[in-house]
Amino acid sequence: MRSMQFILIVFFTLCLLLFTLHSSIVSYVEQRYHNFSEVRHPLLRSLGEMYNALYAQDNAFFAYGDRLLYGLENIRGDSLESP
Repeated sequence: MRSMQFILIVFFTLCLLLFTLHSSIVSYVEQRYHNFSEVRHPLLRSLGEMYNALYAQDNAFFAYGDRLLYGLENIRGDSLESP
């Protein structure tokens, strides 16, 4: 039973690390290349519009991960406050 618990903890830790890494990369790319809409060249402007349509939306998988982490953080905070 202890080995199964260890495997589950390792699995969820790796999933959370992947969430964080992917979120950081997406945020960096959005911040770095957000000026597509400000260029005058029509090709780059259309590329910016396609990028916004595809990637500027919330990813449902990562939004669920954020809600899960928020819920776990609230549970942890509540358990620390109660004696």
